[in-house]
Amino acid sequence: ETPAGFVINWYPLSGTLDGPAFHATVIPGGEHQTIVLTDGIGILSASVSLATHDRVLIALRHSGMVDFGEGWSRSRPLEGWPSVLPVRTHIRLLTADPRYRWLNRLHCLSVGQVRPPEQSYTYDMYAVR
Repeated sequence: ETPAGFVINWYPLSGTLDGPAFHATVIPGGEHQTIVLTDGIGILSASVSLATHDRVLIALRHSGMVDFGEGWSRSRPLEGWPSVLPVRTHIRLLTADPRYRWLNRLHCLSVGQVRPPEQSYTYDMYAVR
């Protein structure tokens, strides 16, 4: 509990991005933080590094919101959470490699969910054109 809200902080351990244009895995580390406000809305911020199948590094940054529900209570935040929390984010990708520089120009959105009991976060990422 902080003056800004209830802070949940962890670093990603693993993950994959799998799509028609490229495949990458999460390099363990980075940061994932959610600040849950009194109304149950969580402000999410995440930063991870990815490695593509052909060894290109890509920085991925998320920002958005997680809905913990109207019944979420700061007095007992770890009890009674829903088993699935909806997540909506803006995603920015950044790389120096010429083969993937097209990623730098994308504006991406994600629609996903966090499953606290499983400690998993899944989402679909869309490029807005």
